[in-house]
Amino acid sequence: MSDHPPYADPVQFDQGKAQAAIDALNAALSKLRNDQQVRWPKGNAMLVTWTGPYADQYRGELQRMLSDSGNICQAIEGQITTISNAIEEAKRRQRANQAWHDEQNQQQDPGVVPGL
Repeated sequence: MSDHPPYADPVQFDQGKAQAAIDALNAALSKLRNDQQVRWPKGNAMLVTWTGPYADQYRGELQRMLSDSGNICQAIEGQITTISNAIEEAKRRQRANQAWHDEQNQQQDPGVVPGL
């Protein structure tokens, strides 16, 4: 937490849009993983009987595709984590902001003044 009190303005963070982004990324991740599970075995099965220079070229491309899709999955997972952390940080800051405002309001309210 920082040394200064929270800002007077509320935290501006659209949690709905952030969650929608996470949902879209999760859908893309699911599709990509599914495609990996389906295409990798089929690609290898083709190479059992396929020989020649085009088969050799395809073998290298199949490896590259698997590697690239793995890298993309990692990048998507990283983005999901980043957005999730931003959601939690916005919530934490909003709670701190609200607590600070509540404290300020209590300090400004003198309550009942005896004798008045």
